[in-house]
Amino acid sequence: MITIFKLFESKKYPKVGDYVICELELWSSPVKERATNFLNNTIGRIVDEEDAFDSIVSKRKHKTYKIEFFGVPSEIVEEYFSNAFYSEITSEDEAMNAQFNSWVLFDDIRYWSEDKKELERILIQKRFDL
Repeated sequence: MITIFKLFESKKYPKVGDYVICELELWSSPVKERATNFLNNTIGRIVDEEDAFDSIVSKRKHKTYKIEFFGVPSEIVEEYFSNAFYSEITSEDEAMNAQFNSWVLFDDIRYWSEDKKELERILIQKRFDL
């Protein structure tokens, strides 16, 4: 069995195609708590990455990742993400669950792995406080 710490021994940074669990702190919204809870307990997938700078003055470089999330409940999409400048709704199905992409900083990614099952185990451990 792979422990949480083994996930990070081989890679310094996640790459496109890796699965991730984020630890996001979302800005104010009527559904902020539900949106934060959903994203922090959902496995996303990295679809793009780029280097970004804090500002023209500081020129401090950091990595940002475009994360794809599936099954976002429609009320969260409508009330929060439809107005967020850093996200994009890419599709919506009959069950009103959307797929959306959101840019996040490397610091917002808590766990990453090429294997989704490893992250599913982490979510189970988190859910039951193991």
